[in-house]
Amino acid sequence: MKKISILMVVCIILSLTAVYAASSFSDVVNTKYNDAVEKLVELGVINGFEDNTFKPKNDVTRAQFAKMVVEASKLKASSDLPLSNFSDISNNHWAYNYIKVAVDNDIINGYEDGTFRPDKNVSYAESMAMILRAMKLEEKMTDKSWPTGYINEAKKVGLLNQVDYTEPNTPANRGETAISLYNMINIIEKTTESAKESTIPETPQNNSTKWAGKYINNIDGYIELTIEEIGDNKIDFYFKGYKYGSVKAGSNTAIIKNDIATYEDTFFDKVVGFDFTHEGNNIKVTSKNSSYSVFNGTYKVDDGTINKIELSDPNAINATYSNNNVDIELQDCGNGTMSFELSGSIGDRFLFIGLNLDYSNGVASKEEESFGDLEKIKIIVSQDQIVVEASSTDSESYLNLISGTYKLKNKNTKTIEEYKEKMDGVDIAHGAFLY
Repeated sequence: MKKISILMVVCIILSLTAVYAASSFSDVVNTKYNDAVEKLVELGVINGFEDNTFKPKNDVTRAQFAKMVVEASKLKASSDLPLSNFSDISNNHWAYNYIKVAVDNDIINGYEDGTFRPDKNVSYAESMAMILRAMKLEEKMTDKSWPTGYINEAKKVGLLNQVDYTEPNTPANRGETAISLYNMINIIEKTTESAKESTIPETPQNNSTKWAGKYINNIDGYIELTIEEIGDNKIDFYFKGYKYGSVKAGSNTAIIKNDIATYEDTFFDKVVGFDFTHEGNNIKVTSKNSSYSVFNGTYKVDDGTINKIELSDPNAINATYSNNNVDIELQDCGNGTMSFELSGSIGDRFLFIGLNLDYSNGVASKEEESFGDLEKIKIIVSQDQIVVEASSTDSESYLNLISGTYKLKNKNTKTIEEYKEKMDGVDIAHGAFLY
């Protein structure tokens, strides 16, 4: 099924035809899949096809995905005992060794009839469950309802960032699967790197500035910054909050030098990190990478008096609109952009769409050509409603389902307590910043 392309590990052999590894494939260059596919090829997790294509829209089977997860997570078998769990997996099956490793590491389950069904297409929910188990996160889940609990956990930890799908039980394709595995590797590597000694030189000095405390940024949302002084000119910092329609959390250690606390790392050849400086008793946060710019801003000391959300532009569109069982939340993100979050049911299909759109003079829009299909979305904002005009030349795209008029449901009425409710249950992942 066609997904919205304007909205990042993998795939492996999808047939018995010969495949080969390449640094770039003609059908993923200049698409959202490119970075994920290139990294996975580099790590030996996936391959492409002889015609220099990756075929991101092709489905992935359960056996193929078992191989991908094992390769991406670098897991090994825990015993020499033969695999006897599944009646339809013989010891000469091409994926036997990968399935055995996955079973030994409690990544996969079969069906009640004792089969694994290796050639059945893996669903998005099944793929998320396998990844969560590979990361040892399933045991920490409080909600293990199927498939909702697993999809919600995957969203919370960042596995579904930039992954487009319509329903949890629909077949996962190569492109979106590559992005989810890429997200997994990113999270694991950042967590591992955070445990290593910082490369920033630690110069003994006397820093008289006090850092420890809880600080709040309540502009266009709500983010808490907690700082702990851990000695040796170091602080631990923790972000947790909800802003622009996404939950955000993360922590790490910063080094203090000349009254500036700095966390810096290199991640896939990109510098990431933050500088923390004092503005009186407040803390100013400056990101070193645009991907984390949502954390930028001045964080005020939490003295118990901050009780409302302030808007960077009081006239901006920050509201929720509704049409039957579908809600659309719009939020002005500044710099001529708007976040668009749609959730709800249309017929028998549940949709969740998150987009960033260009926004000017009451009109938000995005247009892109993807794999030969032209996809468009336009939102016309008026005082008490919005009109959504969305279309795709692909008749199966769910862009064709969401056009219509949505009436104002709630405008600029969120309180800090409502934002805090969205944060409930969000774990702070050390070494990762999730959004």
